[in-house]
Amino acid sequence: VRDAATQNLCLLSNWHVLCGGPEAAAEDEIAQPGPMDFNGGRTIAHLERWLRLSEQFDAAIARLALDAQSNGELFGTTVRPTATAAPALGMRLVKSGAVSGVTQGMIDGIAGSYRLDYTAFGDTPQWMEGFRLVPDPQAPGKALSLEGDSGSLWVDQAGGARRGLAFCRRG
Repeated sequence: VRDAATQNLCLLSNWHVLCGGPEAAAEDEIAQPGPMDFNGGRTIAHLERWLRLSEQFDAAIARLALDAQSNGELFGTTVRPTATAAPALGMRLVKSGAVSGVTQGMIDGIAGSYRLDYTAFGDTPQWMEGFRLVPDPQAPGKALSLEGDSGSLWVDQAGGARRGLAFCRRG
């Protein structure tokens, strides 16, 4: 995504993915692969800002490092998101997750509040606003999302608009 204020190219992901806990600070290095996947990844971005969990959204952005590149496509697809729009009931979405790969879902609930446990990230359980996805009946066969897919961008298959971020619960 581009930061509307600075026009910097940024990564958009979940707070619990980019910050990892309340001790996070602006300019923290974001590495790929991440520390849970591999020790010694290369710096691809620097943490810029985030919403507090108490604001009922799990979101953060990190400014892309100067030597990092992006072609703007959703990884593993030819989808190139260009806008952001609200989700709608029955909408078909696609995402590319780090663990489950490219999967498709259908929105079956909007404007929901979900209690999510952030104790593993140094915070308390929080109520978050969001929408609910189920596997797309037209694309069966794969898990919708798996632990490790959090922060993946869900994109409208028809128009390519960004609709939301994945949050994958344990258990």
